[in-house]
Amino acid sequence: MKRLVLATFVSVGIVGAAQADGLDDAKRGFAAAQKGAYQEALYFSSLAINSGDLNDQSLAIAHNNRGFAYDQLGMPDRAIREYGSAVRVDPDFAVAYNNRGYAYNDIGLYSQAIADFSEAILLKPDYADAFNNRGIARAQLGDLPAAVEDYTKAIALKPNLYQAYNNRGYARFNLGEFGPAARDLDVIVRLSPNNLFTVIWYHLAVQRSGGDGQAALAKYTSDADLEAWPGALVELFLGKRTPEEVIAAAAADGDPMRQRERDCELHFYLGQYYLMNGDTEKAADQFRLSLETGLADFTEFAGAKAELDRLAPRQASAAPLAD
Repeated sequence: MKRLVLATFVSVGIVGAAQADGLDDAKRGFAAAQKGAYQEALYFSSLAINSGDLNDQSLAIAHNNRGFAYDQLGMPDRAIREYGSAVRVDPDFAVAYNNRGYAYNDIGLYSQAIADFSEAILLKPDYADAFNNRGIARAQLGDLPAAVEDYTKAIALKPNLYQAYNNRGYARFNLGEFGPAARDLDVIVRLSPNNLFTVIWYHLAVQRSGGDGQAALAKYTSDADLEAWPGALVELFLGKRTPEEVIAAAAADGDPMRQRERDCELHFYLGQYYLMNGDTEKAADQFRLSLETGLADFTEFAGAKAELDRLAPRQASAAPLAD
């Protein structure tokens, strides 16, 4: 499954003067969140918040950390309320604005997400994660040039923020800037050669920019286990499987959600296969099937939409005139 990459939440420790009991509970909540024990983090953060012991700065951080735990437990609405409480207590708390923007993005409220990321950047102009996250929200709204600007700023501020290279690579691909996309994705595949989805995107970018994408694909998958999904897609682009064989390999063993995810991926990559083989009609059909899954947070969904937008003028010019 290949989702759009979001920067990791930035959670912070408890600082400032506070009475011992509330501060200790706040620290326990933070420590629990650090080790992934989010129910425990909720418990101790709630004790700290309800203690009345914390000063404003520590109280804001405790709300932020409780919001972080809610978000990790799949409750973004509660997380948003907690981040709202954090910024009401401390209006200059850039991390809480960033995290609330993350939660808004997670439920598809991209304009609200952009507003929060922008506020975080205003408060902390060197906040690379917030630039990266704002780029993601802008890309979701279709403003790819602005997204690329944000990713580029994030990279300038934090050169090891590899999510931003990843995100910029996808955005550039969808803008038709295949050479720059290949350079960005090359950074990622060198770091994570076992991520077959990224390797496939890199292959597509190299191929679409006029390079030898098949050689790039073979280089990074020579030792890969191609039995599990998406190994069949690798073999498709290496000329070792047919589209029909790949469709059979995409079956998700009766899991409807997993099948929907596989279908989003499958049809995008089949569209790329047909496109690179000169069959734009079959390609467009596959891209439409990818969009029919409705999985707007998948990179393949965004890619299918971009390809259809590029194909539309070509197909219109080739259509016969009506009598």
